[in-house]
Amino acid sequence: MFVRENKLENGKAAPFVYHGPVRYRSHNGSGPMSVVFEVVG
Repeated sequence: MFVRENKLENGKAAPFVYHGPVRYRSHNGSGPMSVVFEVVG
């Protein structure tokens, strides 16, 4: 999973950070929706 921990860094789009492979666990809602992943490995 790659995520941005912040929207901006030094006035520019923040870099993505690799947190490892994930497994889908659940989701709820729509527009926006929340997804729960489990980091594996």
